[in-house]
Amino acid sequence: MISGPRLRRLGWLASVVVALGLVASAHYPVFVDDIDDVGRAHVIEDIARSQAFYGRLEPDQVDFYRFEAEAGESISLEALVPKTDDLRSFRPAITISGPGLPDDGMRAPAGAAATSHYEGL
Repeated sequence: MISGPRLRRLGWLASVVVALGLVASAHYPVFVDDIDDVGRAHVIEDIARSQAFYGRLEPDQVDFYRFEAEAGESISLEALVPKTDDLRSFRPAITISGPGLPDDGMRAPAGAAATSHYEGL
């Protein structure tokens, strides 16, 4: 039978393993590069799965992602920027374009419409 300090260490280790499992299930990290053309868009296979895409944007660069969704299905998107002095004024934008979306006057690729919605914090 295990007791005393050894039991506490095992309990602590088990807690860390469980906590790491919970953190790991929070989102699936994906590292992207060279997706600055619609022909090289990163395909998101499952929009219901929580994913975090890590990459780097240069000034005036656009990255493309592609996914399919059924009518009524929703997707939550955020563009996060590291809090550093050199990125203080950087404000990325997200545009969703595709067939069946209402045209709100935004510029979109040929044959598609775009819509925008801003939920400021």
